[in-house]
Amino acid sequence: MADPSQAGIQALLRAEEEASRIVNRARENRTKKLRDAKTEADREIAQFKAQQEDRFQRDVAERWGNQEGSRELEEATQREIGMVRQDYTANKDAVIEMMMKHVLAVRLELPEIVKKSIRTGSL
Repeated sequence: MADPSQAGIQALLRAEEEASRIVNRARENRTKKLRDAKTEADREIAQFKAQQEDRFQRDVAERWGNQEGSRELEEATQREIGMVRQDYTANKDAVIEMMMKHVLAVRLELPEIVKKSIRTGSL
Protein backbone atom coordinates (compact mmCIF):
# COMPACT_ATOMS: atom_id res chain seq x y z
CA MET A 1 0.00 0.00 0.00
CA ALA A 2 2.87 2.34 0.56
CA ASP A 3 3.77 2.22 -3.10
CA PRO A 4 0.36 3.45 -4.46
CA SER A 5 0.16 6.31 -1.90
CA GLN A 6 3.68 7.35 -2.78
CA ALA A 7 2.69 7.36 -6.45
CA GLY A 8 -0.39 9.50 -5.60
CA ILE A 9 1.75 11.99 -3.71
CA GLN A 10 4.20 12.16 -6.63
CA ALA A 11 1.29 12.74 -9.02
CA LEU A 12 -0.01 15.55 -6.81
CA LEU A 13 3.44 17.16 -6.65
CA ARG A 14 3.77 16.95 -10.45
CA ALA A 15 0.29 18.45 -10.86
CA GLU A 16 1.17 21.24 -8.43
CA GLU A 17 4.38 22.00 -10.33
CA GLU A 18 2.48 22.02 -13.63
CA ALA A 19 -0.16 24.35 -12.13
CA SER A 20 2.60 26.61 -10.85
CA ARG A 21 4.18 26.74 -14.33
CA ILE A 22 0.78 27.54 -15.88
CA VAL A 23 0.16 30.33 -13.35
CA ASN A 24 3.65 31.77 -13.94
CA ARG A 25 3.13 31.63 -17.71
CA ALA A 26 -0.23 33.39 -17.30
CA ARG A 27 1.41 36.11 -15.17
CA GLU A 28 4.15 36.58 -17.74
CA ASN A 29 1.61 36.76 -20.55
CA ARG A 30 -0.49 39.28 -18.63
CA THR A 31 2.59 41.41 -17.87
CA LYS A 32 3.62 41.28 -21.55
CA LYS A 33 0.11 42.25 -22.68
CA LEU A 34 0.04 45.17 -20.22
CA ARG A 35 3.47 46.32 -21.37
CA ASP A 36 2.40 46.04 -25.03
CA ALA A 37 -0.84 47.92 -24.32
CA LYS A 38 1.06 50.71 -22.56
CA THR A 39 3.53 50.97 -25.46
CA GLU A 40 0.66 51.13 -27.95
CA ALA A 41 -1.18 53.73 -25.85
CA ASP A 42 1.98 55.85 -25.58
CA ARG A 43 2.43 55.65 -29.34
CA GLU A 44 -1.20 56.68 -29.95
CA ILE A 45 -0.92 59.54 -27.46
CA ALA A 46 2.25 60.81 -29.14
CA GLN A 47 0.56 60.61 -32.53
CA PHE A 48 -2.55 62.42 -31.25
CA LYS A 49 -0.41 65.09 -29.57
CA ALA A 50 1.51 65.67 -32.81
CA GLN A 51 -1.76 65.99 -34.75
CA GLN A 52 -3.15 68.48 -32.24
CA GLU A 53 0.07 70.50 -32.28
CA ASP A 54 -0.01 70.65 -36.09
CA ARG A 55 -3.65 71.70 -35.99
CA PHE A 56 -2.87 74.38 -33.42
CA GLN A 57 0.04 75.72 -35.47
CA ARG A 58 -2.17 75.90 -38.58
CA ASP A 59 -4.88 77.74 -36.61
CA VAL A 60 -2.36 80.22 -35.23
CA ALA A 61 -0.91 80.81 -38.68
CA GLU A 62 -4.43 81.29 -40.07
CA ARG A 63 -5.49 83.76 -37.41
CA TRP A 64 -2.32 85.76 -37.01
CA GLY A 65 -0.85 85.35 -40.44
CA ASN A 66 2.78 86.14 -40.91
CA GLN A 67 5.13 88.23 -38.79
CA GLU A 68 3.71 91.45 -40.26
CA GLY A 69 0.32 90.69 -38.69
CA SER A 70 1.83 90.10 -35.27
CA ARG A 71 3.90 93.29 -35.57
CA GLU A 72 0.74 95.26 -36.36
CA LEU A 73 -0.99 93.67 -33.39
CA GLU A 74 1.92 94.62 -31.11
CA GLU A 75 1.85 98.21 -32.36
CA ALA A 76 -1.91 98.47 -31.83
CA THR A 77 -1.54 97.07 -28.33
CA GLN A 78 1.18 99.59 -27.49
CA ARG A 79 -0.98 102.47 -28.82
CA GLU A 80 -3.88 101.36 -26.63
CA ILE A 81 -1.62 101.07 -23.58
CA GLY A 82 -0.40 104.61 -24.27
CA MET A 83 -4.00 105.88 -24.42
CA VAL A 84 -4.84 104.19 -21.11
CA ARG A 85 -1.79 105.80 -19.49
CA GLN A 86 -2.81 109.22 -20.85
CA ASP A 87 -6.33 108.77 -19.47
CA TYR A 88 -4.87 107.78 -16.11
CA THR A 89 -2.60 110.82 -16.01
CA ALA A 90 -5.40 113.18 -17.09
CA ASN A 91 -7.97 111.88 -14.57
CA LYS A 92 -5.80 110.89 -11.62
CA ASP A 93 -6.07 114.19 -9.70
CA ALA A 94 -9.84 114.52 -10.24
CA VAL A 95 -10.48 110.97 -9.01
CA ILE A 96 -8.29 111.46 -5.92
CA GLU A 97 -10.11 114.70 -5.09
CA MET A 98 -13.54 113.09 -5.55
CA MET A 99 -12.57 110.16 -3.30
CA MET A 100 -11.18 112.44 -0.60
CA LYS A 101 -14.35 114.56 -0.71
CA HIS A 102 -16.54 111.50 -0.13
CA VAL A 103 -14.28 109.99 2.51
CA LEU A 104 -14.00 113.18 4.51
CA ALA A 105 -17.68 114.18 4.23
CA VAL A 106 -18.92 112.29 7.30
CA ARG A 107 -22.44 112.98 8.53
CA LEU A 108 -22.53 112.98 12.28
CA GLU A 109 -26.19 112.12 12.78
CA LEU A 110 -28.00 108.87 13.32
CA PRO A 111 -30.23 107.43 10.60
CA GLU A 112 -34.00 107.70 11.26
CA ILE A 113 -34.44 103.97 11.76
CA VAL A 114 -31.82 103.95 14.54
CA LYS A 115 -33.52 106.97 16.19
CA LYS A 116 -36.90 105.16 16.13
CA SER A 117 -35.33 102.01 17.59
CA ILE A 118 -33.83 104.04 20.44
CA ARG A 119 -37.18 105.79 21.13
CA THR A 120 -39.06 102.50 21.26
CA GLY A 121 -36.38 100.89 23.38
CA SER A 122 -35.76 98.01 20.99
CA LEU A 123 -32.10 98.85 20.64
